[in-house]
Amino acid sequence: MPKYLQKVRKATGNDPQALAEQRQAIDNINRLAKNGAPNKALQAAYNELLEAVQKGNEKAIEKAVEVAVNEKSRYVAERITRTEMARAWADGFIAKIKDDADIVAVKFKLSSRHPVFDICDMYAKADMYGLGAGIYPKDKLPPLPVHPHCLCRYVEVIEGEVDMQQQRDQVREAGDKWLNSLPESRRVQVLGRKGLQAWEGGEDWRKYMRGYAGLREAESRLQMYKPVELSEKTLTDEYQSPKGSIKKFQTRKVENATYDIHVSENVNLKPKMLAEANMQINKCIDLLGVRNKEELPKIVIASNDDLNDALGSYVACENKLYINSETLHRKAYEKYLATLKNPASRNPLMTMLHEMIHWQDARKYVAEFGEITNQKEYLEYIRIKHKRNVDILLRKGYNISDISDYADSKNLSRRYDEVITEYRVKLLLEGFP
Repeated sequence: MPKYLQKVRKATGNDPQALAEQRQAIDNINRLAKNGAPNKALQAAYNELLEAVQKGNEKAIEKAVEVAVNEKSRYVAERITRTEMARAWADGFIAKIKDDADIVAVKFKLSSRHPVFDICDMYAKADMYGLGAGIYPKDKLPPLPVHPHCLCRYVEVIEGEVDMQQQRDQVREAGDKWLNSLPESRRVQVLGRKGLQAWEGGEDWRKYMRGYAGLREAESRLQMYKPVELSEKTLTDEYQSPKGSIKKFQTRKVENATYDIHVSENVNLKPKMLAEANMQINKCIDLLGVRNKEELPKIVIASNDDLNDALGSYVACENKLYINSETLHRKAYEKYLATLKNPASRNPLMTMLHEMIHWQDARKYVAEFGEITNQKEYLEYIRIKHKRNVDILLRKGYNISDISDYADSKNLSRRYDEVITEYRVKLLLEGFP
């Protein structure tokens, strides 16, 4: 029970201190009844309590206090229920779109019952990623619910409705532009007086925006992973390492995968790993601006032993991409990346993106010269081509060792295609200049 209601109960007729406490309690109740009661039922209960206190009727006070407390409890319960329902809806939405390659972005929509001007208005109207007002990449979403009672929602943005090539991080600039469009009274509502002064003095609005929790990849609490369905038919695969050794192993096609994915019989592919593979491919498609998905490679998820400890590999003449199953255990892979001294990135997307860049190079070659029939000839061509790109980087003053230790070692062995691929990984994932 609020302290001012407890004071009302203790108040007596002729005790000067009690009378003072009663007056203070009445002032508090009156304020809540007029302005602060969050709904009509609670406001009515506070009004009844106010009348009972003013009349000085002990039984009426007891009854009014009981009603006010019950209404307050009911309001809190309704607030929790409504907020959790909104959170559950958001969980379902995120789980549904996460691995859907056709959904490329999300639009933040204000609820039709949005009575208070707040941060939700900014989320709906600011163009923070160059995709349009209120449109966000799938991995940079405002959290839902934004606040208690929030009934705002997400809406899918389908491929073709927005040009993802226009995506760029302009969060601070977009927030500044939105704030500049508001009258001062509105700015105070979302920043507070001190926050407004700090922002007008040049500070970042994100430090002061009420309710701002950042934009990030939303995690669903629902484990809506597809069960892995494998074909009965097995195929023999042969992986040749860079040193020339060949490993043979049996694979099966994943029948219910979004892409053409096959898995080694030496890998126990869990639903969460399949979801991770789909998510990584989707992100690579977005980062590389892939439009023709029909040319995507056959993807083989293989064991560490199958690949002779390699994290990944791309075979251009077969349009086949190998990925080590260990890279699909996100948390474990993040821990592994954290141990590396100088990787191109510690983002777990790094390996898949690296191999997809090799794939993209090969598809450009095919578009210009036709199908790749000789792996060695193709590799020689691509090394010569990227030697020119490495020379350009060097003339600009780049130190290859700053890209990654792997790039540095491959530069020494004249694998210039690997150097430029590492450079592009760092550029795409880390914003390397």
